[in-house]
Amino acid sequence: MMRWNNRLFPYPLLAGWLDDYTGRDFQATLNAVLSNSRKINLGIQFECGSDFLKGLIEREKAQYALVVSCPATAAREVIPSPLATTICELNAGDYSKELASVPYIVAVEDLSGFASDEHADEFREALPDGFSIPKGGILAAGVTIRTTLVTETDAESVIDLVANDQVPNGEIRVNLANERIRIELARDDKARVEMLRKKSAYGREMAMLFSSLYLPTVAEAIGKLNETDYAESRWAVVMRNALRKNGINAEGDDLAENAFAHAQKILNAPIGKALTAFADQED
Repeated sequence: MMRWNNRLFPYPLLAGWLDDYTGRDFQATLNAVLSNSRKINLGIQFECGSDFLKGLIEREKAQYALVVSCPATAAREVIPSPLATTICELNAGDYSKELASVPYIVAVEDLSGFASDEHADEFREALPDGFSIPKGGILAAGVTIRTTLVTETDAESVIDLVANDQVPNGEIRVNLANERIRIELARDDKARVEMLRKKSAYGREMAMLFSSLYLPTVAEAIGKLNETDYAESRWAVVMRNALRKNGINAEGDDLAENAFAHAQKILNAPIGKALTAFADQED
């Protein structure tokens, strides 16, 4: 049973909003696909920047865990995993519209001498011999991941917004090198996106943000869809399905030339939606 509260922990916790660790990060990316309206195929990729914590996991003293919940149905499930990459199935009947997931690393046995050079100076000075952590104690926590439940033809389903400390504030990078497309933002910008999403997932700000982030990303992906390096990636398969669903030749020679127009079509005219949202707000 994981233990969690909003108070400061009496030992170092790896979390993006704390400075208990020096230059380390922890997050996860998800791929949730609704299959025949009966099952949700959930692919999970945990990303831990702490060699110390990864060592505990390798020695089976800790493990990854994802707490999945649904705001619409109040369903909740804990998915433990000893591996950084895992796949599982959820009963689609328990979930609706959106998943809200929080990644953790959890102790699976009582730990003593919990100390590392990765920890901030104040922790190492306070207890040079390390901390004692009970079984079930949380060692790392990530931000909430909100995932819209979509089908195999939805381009948005293979795009993740992730923080990257190498990206300057106000800029984005599109990473196509993985199974899923990553829109990489500065950490502060990623936090602002999450704040806007919590404030109003369907407001005019999110409508415009969707256009500015997702539209050029999908256009770039379509332009490179048939390049050898990406042709068999999961995101490429879903993009082809989305193009075919909209009557577009996914193997055509003109994909790169018309990538932006195709992106607008498969995303259902996001710029028009954004303009409408702003106009409605003014009215």
